[in-house]
Amino acid sequence: APSTSPSQTPSCSNEVDFDICFALDMSGSVCSKNGPNSCTDGTDAGRCPSSDPIHGVCRDFTVSRDTCCENFQSIQNFTIDMVTELDSFNGDKSYSIVQFASSGSLVQSSGDKDSTIDSVNGLMYTGGQTNHAEAIGRCQDALSGTPDHKKFMILITDGVSTLPQPGPINSTFASADLAKGDDINIIPV
Repeated sequence: APSTSPSQTPSCSNEVDFDICFALDMSGSVCSKNGPNSCTDGTDAGRCPSSDPIHGVCRDFTVSRDTCCENFQSIQNFTIDMVTELDSFNGDKSYSIVQFASSGSLVQSSGDKDSTIDSVNGLMYTGGQTNHAEAIGRCQDALSGTPDHKKFMILITDGVSTLPQPGPINSTFASADLAKGDDINIIPV
């Protein structure tokens, strides 16, 4: 039953059990300097090209070749800052990392703060197109193991879905609806 008057000392619990999946955009538009391109060197390794007459310039020489450009370094730094701040909350928590461009892959599932920061720092920029639908699906899979936790997906991206074809935007909405059906809160950044 509710109290007859408001409490003079209201309190809220700051303990929340949560799992967060960060989906990090590594598509070409993140590092592209001269208009839209894939920013890949054409190999399976997908390394950041310094310059290419077809693709233009992608690389910033102020960062490592693995990081490729200052924009991707900003994505990494933002993710690390978020994990560091979120880890100060009380409660059981875990972090997953998905990298995506033309496809998505799970880099880390259910890690702690330190392993998550190590995973983010170890990412190698890939370039490619933008497949939000697959990123959302990979995060949904990563978040499926803890039904009693609040689940969040932070989708860090700079662009519009370009894959899968046909209908990349409709595919993204369909994937987002499935994730929401699993009580995953999606936060686009």
